[in-house]
Amino acid sequence: MARKSEKEHLHDLVRGFNTAMLVTRTGAECLHARPMSVADVDDAGDIWFTTSIDSGKVGEMLHDRHVCVIMQGSTRYLSISGRAQVFSDAEKAADVWTEAWRPWFPDGPSDPELVLVKVMPEEAEYWDLSGIRGVRYAYEAVKHVLKGVRMSDAHAGHLSHHAKMELRAPEIQSGVTG
Repeated sequence: MARKSEKEHLHDLVRGFNTAMLVTRTGAECLHARPMSVADVDDAGDIWFTTSIDSGKVGEMLHDRHVCVIMQGSTRYLSISGRAQVFSDAEKAADVWTEAWRPWFPDGPSDPELVLVKVMPEEAEYWDLSGIRGVRYAYEAVKHVLKGVRMSDAHAGHLSHHAKMELRAPEIQSGVTG
């Protein structure tokens, strides 16, 4: 079986999360994070969320499209930086719709307040300590403890539990599309 590339592994990790923290910049250049349900992760690795057109985050993303998506589990951690695009797309909304969103969107996927946020990753970093990666990392850590030597990223770099990557050049677009 062929070993997955770091990018393929990243996509698999992202698909394993159903919530994330979406970080935007406010008009005052402060950072604002909030939990969001992941609506979809497409084949290109773009991450989709739903929100209301009058949400503060929409205004923040229209002002500054740079966003960060943070995902964390007990053994997996992701930080993805990219650009957000706000979409009004009834067909895509119907494709990703879940009834859990009905309290916010009473008219379902055709609710006029519902918009989609597509995050197009530009850089990503992950730490995956699940499965054999975690075992290898723990073994390396114990070796360093027993030797009394500080473990650094350089020591752990060969363990494949961590990767940082450039994903694509930024696209130049702005505004709400639909």
